[in-house]
Amino acid sequence: MSEHTFKDEFRNKKAELIENDRKLRELQAQIAAGNDPRIVVNDPNFSSGSVSSTRTYSDGSTSTVTISSDGTATLNNEQQNNLQRASNDPSLIEGLLEENQNELNRVDKKIAQDEGTFDYNGINPFTGGTDNPNTSPSVKIKYPYNWVQATSAGHMFEMNNTEDGEYIRLLNANGNFLNIDEKKNNNLVSYNDTYILSDHNLVIRVGKDVNNDRMALHIVGDVNLYVEGNMHSEVEGDRFDRVNGNYQMQVGGVATIQSDENLAIQAKNEMKLQSNAYTNKTVFLENDLSEGGSIKENVRGNYEVKILKSSAAYSVVSNGDIRSRASGCRYEYTFGNHLSKVIGKLRMRVDGASQSCIKGGGFPGMFDEPDNATYRLNVGGNIDIDASGIVDIDGTEIYLN
Repeated sequence: MSEHTFKDEFRNKKAELIENDRKLRELQAQIAAGNDPRIVVNDPNFSSGSVSSTRTYSDGSTSTVTISSDGTATLNNEQQNNLQRASNDPSLIEGLLEENQNELNRVDKKIAQDEGTFDYNGINPFTGGTDNPNTSPSVKIKYPYNWVQATSAGHMFEMNNTEDGEYIRLLNANGNFLNIDEKKNNNLVSYNDTYILSDHNLVIRVGKDVNNDRMALHIVGDVNLYVEGNMHSEVEGDRFDRVNGNYQMQVGGVATIQSDENLAIQAKNEMKLQSNAYTNKTVFLENDLSEGGSIKENVRGNYEVKILKSSAAYSVVSNGDIRSRASGCRYEYTFGNHLSKVIGKLRMRVDGASQSCIKGGGFPGMFDEPDNATYRLNVGGNIDIDASGIVDIDGTEIYLN
């Protein structure tokens, strides 16, 4: 609607209200003179002139109003119907006059605001409110800088151009709204579903100050994230993930976890690791079961421990027993000296049963099959047996040299 049409609309409305008031007061005057109040709308007797009448309001106050019209304005359908009803029921006249005057006051205010002659300082405070003027409202709105467009369904579009109070608001009848306020804040509220569809790129950038700005995302239900291409996630600071339920990660290809410092995995109960092959490459490895428990390893193939450094040692220390059992043969190959010290007693039993060894199971340079001797000791040098007690050797036959 153009500015010219907007102004003319209120001026035509004012002329219509004046004509309605004139005819209501003329009807009231005829009734007071004892004439027949039943009238015909648009009677020539009501076409022009002026009417003066003293009005008495519900609170007892009175006022004299004089309204004139040149008779060029016509009444709308509602005003014509009300005038016809009042001619048959004079008790309706006062109420219709008061409604008409209130509407006329509103139109006069609109016209004065449009012409820039309205006195905002002369507005009376609201009844029951405070007499202290609000000189710094949170949202500043001043006519004619606030523009509102509303529909019969309840949709509304508002643009406030008042200085220091600029905002845009889009509201639908269901309560959903978009608000862009004077503080540069954006509010989008949806009481049902919200869809964002982009055929190309979508960029969301949040914050300028890394120490103070935040992004909060609160999901009441489930979250489904589907990425058809690659997904890259990078965090400059720390990252904390907390899952109160179960956590499952499934990778169709290769999964890699790399840490430039420490990596800790802690489970209060059981921890399981299952794979077709397991390689552990590290500089230092320590298993600490000092709090209690045990280690059990089941190996279906070979089990090999190899010390690569010649100056290193392989140690097994037990405060209890050490047990070693082989269903086949046992091989020991020592390039240096073989030293054993027994604080207690030493007892060895050889039953002489025949047992086949795994072919090639021995170390290179060793015999890997026993001969017919039940117990054979081959020494390339001297044998020195020193006993502080008796040396007892029993046999069917004993050969020396």
